[in-house]
Amino acid sequence: MSRCPVCSGTQSLAEKCPNCDADTLLEDLGPVSDHYGSGSPYQEQGEELDAGRQCLHLCRCPACGCERTVPIDESG
Repeated sequence: MSRCPVCSGTQSLAEKCPNCDADTLLEDLGPVSDHYGSGSPYQEQGEELDAGRQCLHLCRCPACGCERTVPIDESG
């Protein structure tokens, strides 16, 4: 069972795009681990260190297409 409130559906991700106007919200594409498996050459450095405390979600802006990783604090 996921401890991430976004993965479990108890919280929505409402991260704003840093490149667009203040009203553009990023789309949640799911946990980074779903896109890049453990040990993938595309995994950002340090992601494995955050895995126990945060769930890292890949997000994309529907307007400008920028992508970023958003850390979500997991419930204990």
